[in-house]
Amino acid sequence: MALRFNPPPNWPAPPEGFTPPAGWQPDPAWGPAPEGWQLWVEDSAPGASAGSAPQAGSAPDAGWAPTQAVPAGASAPVADPTGQSASAPSGDYASGASPYAASMNYAQSPTPYHNQQQAPGASPQAAGWQPIDVGQGGGPGGKKPVTKQWWFWTIIGVVVLALVIGLIVALTGGDDEGEQRSGTTTSSRSDDSDDSTSKDDSSSDSSSDDKSDDSDSSSDVGTTMDNPGDPEKQQITFTASEYADDPNASFDVAFGSVEWDATSTVESEAGKYRYEDPGSGKVYMRVPVTVTYHGKGKMDAYDLTVDYVKDGNTTEQTNLYIDSEFKQQDMPRDGGTATGYFMFIISEEDAKAQEGVFAVKGFYGSDELYMAAKSF
Repeated sequence: MALRFNPPPNWPAPPEGFTPPAGWQPDPAWGPAPEGWQLWVEDSAPGASAGSAPQAGSAPDAGWAPTQAVPAGASAPVADPTGQSASAPSGDYASGASPYAASMNYAQSPTPYHNQQQAPGASPQAAGWQPIDVGQGGGPGGKKPVTKQWWFWTIIGVVVLALVIGLIVALTGGDDEGEQRSGTTTSSRSDDSDDSTSKDDSSSDSSSDDKSDDSDSSSDVGTTMDNPGDPEKQQITFTASEYADDPNASFDVAFGSVEWDATSTVESEAGKYRYEDPGSGKVYMRVPVTVTYHGKGKMDAYDLTVDYVKDGNTTEQTNLYIDSEFKQQDMPRDGGTATGYFMFIISEEDAKAQEGVFAVKGFYGSDELYMAAKSF
């Protein structure tokens, strides 16, 4: 079956019946043929016309490569698509003749089917050919794979570096926030009166008390005003932050029984020169607080603050600078204790109701904990 020349659509249209001689090459200015384009097609192939798409399964003859045209006047045998020798045309393409001028002299070069072995009576196999390297990264118009582009690995490196920095910041930032806070806990309180009481109780009552103690000492007791600690059973422990003078320092806080109306007692202790009247309809309320310190140096009395809270309303402590007040006591060193009163001015109605909680903070930046205000 006859073959015919099939130029790609981006080349100039050839003259009618044009067949490239051996060694013919297109003008580089025309650009490369589309990847996989077949320059030789069967004349009777459906849709085989100039500009048609290449047929699948074709492959170029590895033994054939085009060469440059030689100057006019040279003579060399050429080959047609069937592989038969033919005379080289003459002419000078450089003089402005048609790009497919037949008068051009060419160097010897086989056709796409030169030296190709064929079965007797079989038609030549169509082959795809591109005059220059297209899409292989080695010639004009070629493209390197993405993974071989310099910008690809630059982007990958920047993304990885950003992720590593973000992870480091997240980890160190979380640690700093946790380290800046001091520890706060509630724990069961044990003293001689509790021990004697438990010994006098029956076995069933003792079992009941143990269950109650376990419930009261759970992790959430004392962390909210709705679930304050019980001053008869529990105490509060505060631990210094990492940035304190002594990061290992701590102190325990134990509350005593509340004196809901201690006005007369306070007036007696303060004397006429220090006593201040609480005002109409108000009384002095006070509660004894004992601290046990563990750490270097001496505890600072201002490391502990206590407020009285009733129905969400806060009352700060009042200082008359009398000897029984907490801040008038000598603060302890490692293993020592100190006891003094925190005093508040409250309404007579609140004193009669005998309700509320103490909001307690220890050391700088600690979480606030709560202890029930009660008499016992």
